[in-house]
Amino acid sequence: MRQSKLGEVGIKSIQCAADADRNIATTAIEIAEDRNKIVVVLSEDTDVPSTSHFSHSIYLFFLKPARPNKAEEVYSSRSLNHIPSVLENISFLHSFIGCDTVSATFF
Repeated sequence: MRQSKLGEVGIKSIQCAADADRNIATTAIEIAEDRNKIVVVLSEDTDVPSTSHFSHSIYLFFLKPARPNKAEEVYSSRSLNHIPSVLENISFLHSFIGCDTVSATFF
């Protein structure tokens, strides 16, 4: 029902049967590549960026919202490109620190 209401006002949504983080990251990358746009992913944790396989030709930003004692943080998909060892081991690093919260995509 919520998905159809969003569609009525022109908002595209995707229904996920399980963990949505991979779908959020994949959709953000597809939007950035297909529409040649900058995409911002709002995320409270590391799941979304760590499940992404970044393209060097797109700009994908991850926004971690401010909290009472923490400032807002912004990360770029290109910020890890200069650290090859991180990119090679991102899946391991994610599984080691693993966490799971809700995320959303905005463009």
